[in-house]
This record gives sequence, C-alpha cells and structure tokens, in this order.
Amino acid sequence: ENMTEEQQKLLDGYTFTKVYMHGLPFNATEDDVRTFLQHCGDIKNIKFVLQEDGRSTGRMIVEFQKIGGAKSALLLNNEVFDSTERYVVVRQWTDNPVHRGKNGQENRSEE
Repeated sequence: ENMTEEQQKLLDGYTFTKVYMHGLPFNATEDDVRTFLQHCGDIKNIKFVLQEDGRSTGRMIVEFQKIGGAKSALLLNNEVFDSTERYVVVRQWTDNPVHRGKNGQENRSEE
C-alpha cells in the first residue's frame, strides 16, 4: 500500500528469496506461519530456529519460491501475528553464522 521511500528503495534492490522472522509465539506452528504469509507467494521452506533442547526460539527462516514473495513478506514487518498481541519482525535473511542450520544448507565458510 503506502510505502515510504526507504521501503521502496529496500525492495527495489532486493534479490533474495529468504526472510528471517522473530518475535513469533513459541507455540506458533508451520501452518500459523503459512497463514500469516499467505498473500506473499509460494513458500519453498520454513526452518524453525530451535534451542539446543529442541524448544522454539520464536525465530525462523522462510524461503520463498520467488523474490517477490520475500519482498511481500518484508512489508509485514511489525504486523501483529494472527490473534496474538505480538508484533513480528521480518527482515532480509543474511547468512549470519549465528543462525546457521544443522543440515548444512545455510553453512557458508566465507566468514
């Protein structure tokens, strides 16, 4: 809808298909996330960032089929997640070593 100039600049240069979300309820399911992002486009993969004991951290990485999906998701930054009172942060995913997945998909050795 009404984007700021800063938001438009961000989207114009966006070439990624992944976003990083945090602030989600710990009990949020993959279906909940798909519902929240349903107007953004087809989702390829959702990866929950878990604590060592397997519990949710309220963070996840969502990969869309297309760049447009990730762009649309960024516009949901600071929106309220479903019926909860929680505001969800949606940011561009970067291959930050802190958020690497165990299956090797996110592993990069450049850092």
